[in-house]
Amino acid sequence: MNQLRVFKELYYESPLTKKELAETTDLSTPTVAKALSGLISRELVNEKGRRDIPTGRKPITYGLNNTSIYGLGVDLEIPDLRIALYDLSRRKIASKGTYVDLDDLQERPVPHLTDKLNHELQGLIYHEGLDESSIVGAGIAASGVVQEGSFRPFSRFESPSDIELKGPLEDKLGFPTSFGNDVDLQLLSELDRLGPIEDPGHVALYFSARLSGKRQPTVRIGGSIAIGGELFLGGEGSAGEFGHMSISSAGNSRTPETKCGNTNCLESFVNDELSDSDGFAVPKSVVDAIQQNIKDLVFAFSPSLIIVDLDAFPEITGQVMEELEVFTDGLKETMGLDKVEIREPLDKDRSVTRGAVINYFNKSLLDPKEFSTLMRS
Repeated sequence: MNQLRVFKELYYESPLTKKELAETTDLSTPTVAKALSGLISRELVNEKGRRDIPTGRKPITYGLNNTSIYGLGVDLEIPDLRIALYDLSRRKIASKGTYVDLDDLQERPVPHLTDKLNHELQGLIYHEGLDESSIVGAGIAASGVVQEGSFRPFSRFESPSDIELKGPLEDKLGFPTSFGNDVDLQLLSELDRLGPIEDPGHVALYFSARLSGKRQPTVRIGGSIAIGGELFLGGEGSAGEFGHMSISSAGNSRTPETKCGNTNCLESFVNDELSDSDGFAVPKSVVDAIQQNIKDLVFAFSPSLIIVDLDAFPEITGQVMEELEVFTDGLKETMGLDKVEIREPLDKDRSVTRGAVINYFNKSLLDPKEFSTLMRS
């Protein structure tokens, strides 16, 4: 589909001229012009002005019409709930944060979540003065093991079960949805900002420590893996659960209880240590455990990039990253490991909702069948 090829180019880079689009899509200029005409009539693309050139007539440039359609991003960081609206360029238009009732959620999870999400979305639409029909779909980010349409928040409840949300949520909202793990979608947002990765052997790791809950804050530790610019989800979609890897209990007088089923997992260990601390400083045992976990990941994956997102512990971020720099530099001599880039996220504003929208756009707007449906609507 020529229109989709042109749309994809503008989705990742714009504005572009007809000549530039012809070069990047390997289509003729007349074919590009015809495709642009269809996209403009559907109001997905519009003119962005003329390109300055040294001589001759200045060519018209084209880009996405960012006021035509929007996507909803949802972060189910239970008990926290965040929603945000994004335009086609993945720019945030509006957002809102709230909480869900854990008792009600565990008793009737699907009705509670669908009603809550619909209520918050209607409020956001009203506040921004948007036409509800301009929202074409929603990307949902959830914790734990996430399949397409369901998730199992195994570290949130005592007796977790799969929450089948896709069908009821689409019935309530009136538009399609996609689902993904929250940290996977954080990494997806980062990859979108980095641009295309050409090396198929490029490995990116995302290590996340987030604070969840208002009355009883809990640290949630997760992770994600991308190979060659594509998320690696594993056979059941649970790859990258770094927070539930078992750690050494040396120096710890007891083994904390876990909800994930593993013994002495990192997330449980960290929260157990924090509960015994004075609350004024992050215990050294927590810093050491996080550093060791990431070091183990370096040996396991030989990454090109490690993104360290210690949103729960901003005061130790510099210390952890400096130690990792020293560690990976040492591996260049002992193992011949290439230089590992270690940095914080490019998007400091918790990019989960943005990644959720990108996940939806990738599975809908950039899918030939779904794109055809959009063009006919």
